[in-house]
Amino acid sequence: MLTDLVGSGYDKHRVHTRGEQVTLPESIGAEVVLDASAILTAAESASDPRIRR
Repeated sequence: MLTDLVGSGYDKHRVHTRGEQVTLPESIGAEVVLDASAILTAAESASDPRIRR
């Protein structure tokens, strides 16, 4: 996850693993919790090879 936008990049970068629940920063204006497993599973089955890295 990339957070803390600074200029044209991000100040913080953290890798998340399967099974983790990731809560996005409050600065987006809504409470959002992502399931890392669901995101990784969707990426693995993506038809675009650039997504499957």
